Amino acid sequence: MGKRQHQSDKMYLTTTEWSQFYGGYKKSSHSGARAAFRRLPLSHCCLSLVPFNHPYVDPQGNVYDLEAILPFVRKFKLNPVTGSALNEKQLVRVTFHRSSSSGGGGEGSSSSDGGVAVEYHCPVLYKPFTNNTHVVAVKTTGNVFSYEAVEQLNIRANNWRDLLTDVAFTREDIITLQDPLHLDKFNIADFYHIKNNIRLVDEESERDKTSASHRLKNVSKDAEDILAHFHATYKPDNAVHDPAQRRPDKFNAVCPPVTCPPVTCPPVTCPPVTCPPVTCSPVTCSPVIY
Repeated sequence: MGKRQHQSDKMYLTTTEWSQFYGGYKKSSHSGARAAFRRLPLSHCCLSLVPFNHPYVDPQGNVYDLEAILPFVRKFKLNPVTGSALNEKQLVRVTFHRSSSSGGGGEGSSSSDGGVAVEYHCPVLYKPFTNNTHVVAVKTTGNVFSYEAVEQLNIRANNWRDLLTDVAFTREDIITLQDPLHLDKFNIADFYHIKNNIRLVDEESERDKTSASHRLKNVSKDAEDILAHFHATYKPDNAVHDPAQRRPDKFNAVCPPVTCPPVTCPPVTCPPVTCPPVTCSPVTCSPVIY
């Protein structure tokens, strides 16, 4: 009894068992808040979500690229991350210092410059910025340091001068760009412009969407010459674009509303009615004989 009951058991883990039940399965990373967390690297713009070239920060320490944040603020007057009011004067230019050994792997905070990875580091301690580095910036100078350098050489030493330029600053001038204990600010799903789909519309891109030549993938040389000649000699009909020159279609034109003038009736005057006098004739009674 009970013989051969384990003949179908495998002496190894299948791919499904490994990925869903054992070593490769992580419940916390497939569901819940951790699954919705999308980390934005420090070297990326919070608005365009690509590596920045000219970094600027807001009072909350969110980093933007100048070419992306300036038109956005001028049009919407909003902070793309928090949704609060923001103007151009509140943006502070910051300087990230590049490592001399840029381009070497690891998880350092880096951006691309002409296809080459650029790694940033602290200019005092020469430690590369990673996703777990506490990074701060000095508002008066814009220099970016690790918090370890500022804490040891400025705060503890009571030396409130920039470590590179020797410019005076206060504790309020320290802007936190990245705190490893509070990484919620880098969650892309919580960005205000992402949740509300607020973005600048590129006029050139919108014009290309309506252009017929934009949809052509493979065009021969003859077709290119014909299209070039057409665009050079084409003159649009002004009557189509000018409302004043449009003519109504006799079949599909909508009749304008007809407004009738007000009708005023003259007052009616009835003539006076005069009744003739009534004259009663005298009555003569005959004698009665019994």
